[in-house]
Amino acid sequence: MIMMRSKSLVILSLSLPSATFAFFHTATNIATRARYSSYSLSLGLKASNGLFFQDIQVGDGETVSSGDQISIHYTGSFIDESDNIVEFENSRNSKVNRGVMGATEGLPIVFPIGKGKVIKGWEVGILGNGNDIPPMNVGGTRKLVIPADLAYGSEGRGVIPPDRELIFDVELTKINIETESFLSKFFRYGTPGIFLFLILNSIFLVLTGQA
Repeated sequence: MIMMRSKSLVILSLSLPSATFAFFHTATNIATRARYSSYSLSLGLKASNGLFFQDIQVGDGETVSSGDQISIHYTGSFIDESDNIVEFENSRNSKVNRGVMGATEGLPIVFPIGKGKVIKGWEVGILGNGNDIPPMNVGGTRKLVIPADLAYGSEGRGVIPPDRELIFDVELTKINIETESFLSKFFRYGTPGIFLFLILNSIFLVLTGQA
């Protein structure tokens, strides 16, 4: 009886730290979400499935579509435990660059939207959700407050703590239309393409009497 009671005490003592951690972790997440909700609502942002957004300026250019290669200028921030807004990245200011989203040398980042190359919150926030979030137009600027599960989740990234909502101001500066010549596409496919080119060129020379 004494041994069973001792085992129970050992199990209880082992489970207490993990239970305490889980409690404080949950409490921290609730407090963090409340902080971001309060911040978002104070700015009059609209909510959609946990993502808050607001068009600071509606662009008058082309509307973005899934698969487009786009250029984005942005600032990225989060709210710390002291309610300070910490800017972790700014594509227009290379001094504020922590390597999170990929900004370099004060240039916009370029990527194909809708292909999973950026966080889900950007995909939805820029492309829209087909319902209450419209797609952005070139020249537009939008504020996004993105929940952790649409950003870097429980792992965080770099200076971004785990389970942290993120604040972005994103500006759609350009939809890039990339043109590629026939020959550049041809050579892009590597050695088989080069050999095929040489064979076709030899046939052409024979047929035209230049061989």
